[in-house]
Amino acid sequence: MRVRSIGEDNFDAYVCVLNLRWWRLQLLLVNDGEYTLLAQSEDGSVLPDPDDEYHLRMRVVGSAVSCSLLPDGPVLSREDETFSTGTVGFFTHRVSTCFDYLLVYAP
Repeated sequence: MRVRSIGEDNFDAYVCVLNLRWWRLQLLLVNDGEYTLLAQSEDGSVLPDPDDEYHLRMRVVGSAVSCSLLPDGPVLSREDETFSTGTVGFFTHRVSTCFDYLLVYAP
């Protein structure tokens, strides 16, 4: 996720969402509290993992934004120039999560 600002109820970011309610991957833009769906995979395109372990990759290089489920899940890509700079952040919503390997680097 590329984050421009964080507030109590507001943040600006590109967000890669693993939606386990509909078993799909989603790529969102959050700008001034407004959520815009940039891309999403079909319902059921994410297969349940028996170990509940999922590997996500998000890349933002220039205006190219992508989100993928590794190793062979859906890949979402979109061109968007909303944020040219930002920082990186991670969060979860209504689920326990363990991040066991994070790699963040500048291209």
